[in-house]
Amino acid sequence: MSKRDLITIAILLLVLCAGNRARAQSSDRRLEVSGGVTTLRLSEPLPRSDKLCFSSVIAQQAYTRNIVGVGGRASYAVTRKIALDGEINYFPAKPTQHFIQSDPRWQGLFGVKAGVRKKRFAIFGKARPGFLHFNTLSHITDVAQVFQQPFGCVFQDISYLDDKQTVLNLDLGGSVEFYLPKRIFIRIDAGDTIIHYPGKTPVEFNQPFTTPNLQVSVGAGIRF
Repeated sequence: MSKRDLITIAILLLVLCAGNRARAQSSDRRLEVSGGVTTLRLSEPLPRSDKLCFSSVIAQQAYTRNIVGVGGRASYAVTRKIALDGEINYFPAKPTQHFIQSDPRWQGLFGVKAGVRKKRFAIFGKARPGFLHFNTLSHITDVAQVFQQPFGCVFQDISYLDDKQTVLNLDLGGSVEFYLPKRIFIRIDAGDTIIHYPGKTPVEFNQPFTTPNLQVSVGAGIRF
């Protein structure tokens, strides 16, 4: 075998090793950082009570509105199928449209996503508990009920107090990722954000309750 042949074989081996190393690095990218837009269809947390004469109306009535926010996500792949996943969202202030309306500002979600990851895309299911902070969340402080026979309850004077509060929420859903060249990816999330509102004093006028809320997010990021 000539010297030229040896040099040629050596060059080919180097090229193959470099290619294998590049592919390994590409498949071993574990950290993903992204930003995007999220929309939450919020079921307004009206105070609930079983002590009010129109409690059935309060329990059934629910204003819903779509609030839009911006946020960032970070995900670390523990294995190819399982990753730790966190997200922080900020919702700007919205004008009040009803006599009582909440003002959510910050949302944090931290949990796990698991699924199937291919070369160009990935599909995950996710479960992420966290918090939702309200700049304003109303609760009933006092109720003056007037009963008039034979009509029963005909008038109520309900007093409210607005204050800051942080409640628990849980994101259950799925996400799809599309991998583009130069380590860029697009991520689309959809799921049910379950929000739990604890009871407040006086408890007889502020019963705890839980609401389901559709949340959809779209964003783009980079893989490291």
